[in-house]
Amino acid sequence: MQYNYHHKFYNFRYLKGAKIGEEVTVSAKASKIGKTLAFLTVDLHDSQGRLLAQGKHTKYVGDSG
Repeated sequence: MQYNYHHKFYNFRYLKGAKIGEEVTVSAKASKIGKTLAFLTVDLHDSQGRLLAQGKHTKYVGDSG
């Protein structure tokens, strides 16, 4: 069985901007991976460790073959 649909849902929160040339750290984690869906979170921090932005992503990971 093959599924040709892959629904993706994105949600971004922009809290603060980084300065030009400033180092930005990106960290990502899968908060849950189920049989058909994966829930992911990405955080962007500035050089002081302050949260700049956060993204959330839901992805279909079910059977494709």
